[in-house]
Amino acid sequence: MKRILFALLVLLTCSVGAQAQYFVGGQFGFNTTGGSQKSGGVTVDKPKNTSFNFSPSIGKFISDKLAVGVSLNFTAQSLKTTVGGNTYTDKTTGFGIAPFARYYFLQMNKFGIFAQGQIGFSYSDSKQPSVGPDEEIKTTTFGFIILPVVYYNVSEKLSLEASISLFNFGFNTSTQKDQNNNKDITNSFGFGAGLDGLVNTGNFSIGAIYKF
Repeated sequence: MKRILFALLVLLTCSVGAQAQYFVGGQFGFNTTGGSQKSGGVTVDKPKNTSFNFSPSIGKFISDKLAVGVSLNFTAQSLKTTVGGNTYTDKTTGFGIAPFARYYFLQMNKFGIFAQGQIGFSYSDSKQPSVGPDEEIKTTTFGFIILPVVYYNVSEKLSLEASISLFNFGFNTSTQKDQNNNKDITNSFGFGAGLDGLVNTGNFSIGAIYKF
């Protein structure tokens, strides 16, 4: 993995001349849910779920319409549940890498749209004491996706970006492996556009890039 990342960074640095414009950006997210439920004078704590993700990216413009780069993704999640008076905390950590290319095909004053295609690889490790004392699931995922992104140029250096993944074309394969080396493989492919999935988690995201 380190060799792949190093090769991508070298390619990104050396592929074009010194006049090309670089940019950095990323997304950050934190979410927590919980609470309690009271019934018949008995109060029961609901499962508490806490998640964190950080996705930095770096790239460069090859021309006014074409840019290439690579993004990383770090995630952490914990789920605390109480069963039969015992409290369990399931924890999941993950890492991903995704080289990408962007084509800017529409610009109207400060607004514009570009198409982004990316190939992604991710790995996560989930320890689940609520299932069993030694229960651990490792998941690897590989895939690609093409989706449109709307951007707004706040200034010559700073741009805000919003992607809507329900307008997309993509494929991915995911493999889960437990401590007994049992495997569960899932393949998915899809494309389309619609508004019926807007409320699904992950369909809409906002980020920013800074050019230098």
